[in-house]
Amino acid sequence: MLGLVLGGLGAAAGWWTGHRQAESHEATVVVLVSPLQGNPFSPDSREGLLNLETEARLVTSDAVARAVVEKGAATGTVAAVVGAISVEVPANTQLLRITATNRDPTTASRLADAFAQSYLDYRATRTAATVFDRRAHLTEELSSMRAELADLTAERESRPVGSPRRAVLDQQVAGLVAQVAQVQTEQTSLGYVSQDPGQVVTPAQVARAALLPAPVLWAIAGGGLGLLLAVAGSFGGTRRNARVGSMLDLAVAGHEEVRAVDDIAAVRARVLGVFPLRPMVVLVVGIDTVATEPVDQFVEGLARARQQTVHVRMGHQTRDPAEPEAQDAAEEPRFDFLHVLAGDASIDKAIERIDDFHSEIRVGAGRDSADLLASPELSHVVAELRGRADVVVFSETCLPGADAELLLAHVDVVLLWTTAGVSTYASLEAAQRLVAESPATLAGVVHDPRAGSRRIPRRDRETR
Repeated sequence: MLGLVLGGLGAAAGWWTGHRQAESHEATVVVLVSPLQGNPFSPDSREGLLNLETEARLVTSDAVARAVVEKGAATGTVAAVVGAISVEVPANTQLLRITATNRDPTTASRLADAFAQSYLDYRATRTAATVFDRRAHLTEELSSMRAELADLTAERESRPVGSPRRAVLDQQVAGLVAQVAQVQTEQTSLGYVSQDPGQVVTPAQVARAALLPAPVLWAIAGGGLGLLLAVAGSFGGTRRNARVGSMLDLAVAGHEEVRAVDDIAAVRARVLGVFPLRPMVVLVVGIDTVATEPVDQFVEGLARARQQTVHVRMGHQTRDPAEPEAQDAAEEPRFDFLHVLAGDASIDKAIERIDDFHSEIRVGAGRDSADLLASPELSHVVAELRGRADVVVFSETCLPGADAELLLAHVDVVLLWTTAGVSTYASLEAAQRLVAESPATLAGVVHDPRAGSRRIPRRDRETR
C-alpha cells in the first residue's frame, strides 16, 4: 500500500515537473570566436581558454542585451532578457554555445540568433574603436615627430660643417628618422589587423522533442523513484527490526569477531588477548536478553585458568537484608554490591567465595541500581575490586541499557552476547556504537543459538 501511495505521488510530481518543463523550448547557436585587437581572447596566450570564459560572460552583458532589445528581437527589461540566455564553452575549443529559452520555439531561435549577432557586432565595434584610437594616436605622434625633425634639420644646416653642435644634431636627426620609420611601420600594420569578430557556425536550432512527451517521462521517473523509496524504506524497516538468526547471518551482516557460545575457551582467549594487562575489568552484556549459564561457564573458565576472578552479577537479585524474611534469625545478613556502593557495607561483607580463584558479588532487589551506579563511589569500588582480582567480570545486564551504559566508563573490555531469535540487529548496532564512544575495547560478539535466555527487567533496557 505504501509503495502504491509513494509511486502515485512520485508520478504526480513528475507529471507536474514535466509539464512545466514542456512549457519552454531551448534553441542553441554555436559561434566560432576569432581573436581581435581590444578583446580578451588571444590564442597566443596560455590563458586563451580562460579568456574565452570572459568572452562567454560578455555574451550576457548589459551592453549586448541592450542591443538585442533595441533591435526588437526581445521585449522586456534587460535583466529579464539576460535571464533567458545561457552560455557554455566546450572544453578545448574556440566555440561558444549560446542557448535561449522561451515558451515559443520560434522566439527562442530568434533570441539566440539575436544574441549571437549582437555579440559579434559588439566585438567588431570594439575592435574598430580600438584600431581607430590607435591609428589617431600614431598619426598625431607622427605629425609631432615630423615637425621636430624639420626643426632639427634646419638648425643642423645652419651650423658649420665639423662643428661639435652639428655632430650632435646629426645624431639626433638620425635617431628621430628611425623613430618616424618605426611609427610609420606600426601605422601601416594597423591596416592589416583582422576585424573579423568570428562567425556563426551553427544557426539557432530548437532541441528536438523526445520520443515520449516530457510529462510522461517525468511521471515515469517520479513513479519509479517513489516505488524505489517505498521498497528501500520497507527493507530498511525490516532489516532494523530483524532478529539475529545464526552466526552466518551475523557474518553476512558484517559483524566480525563472532564466537560461538559452545566454544567458551575461544571466547576466554579472545578477551584475555584483547587486553593482556592485569588486572582487567570485563563487562559482559546481552543484546535484548541476558544469558546466565553461558556467562557462568565463561567465568568458571577464567578461574580454572588460575585467573583470580570476581564475578559481579548485576541481574542476580536477592532479598534486602533489612527485610525480616530475608534471613534466619541466627543467620548473618547478606549484603550485596549496591550496599557497598551506598556505603552500607564493605566488599568483604558482600563478596562470596566460591573457590580459591572464584568469588561472587550479587545485586539485591528493592532499590534503583542506576542511581547508585551513577554515584562517584562506583570508581572507588571498581578500583578496590581491581586490587583483589586479576579479572573482574560484570554480567547480567543489557546494552543499550542504563546500568551497562553507566558501567562502560569503568571497564576495559566489553563482550556482547546475542541470542538467536531474541536479539535484534538494531540493538546490536546501537550497542556497538555505545562501546565505540566509550574508552572500553570491544572484544567481539558471542552468539548463542538457543533462544531460552532470561529476559532482563525493563528498567535495565532503557536507552539513553
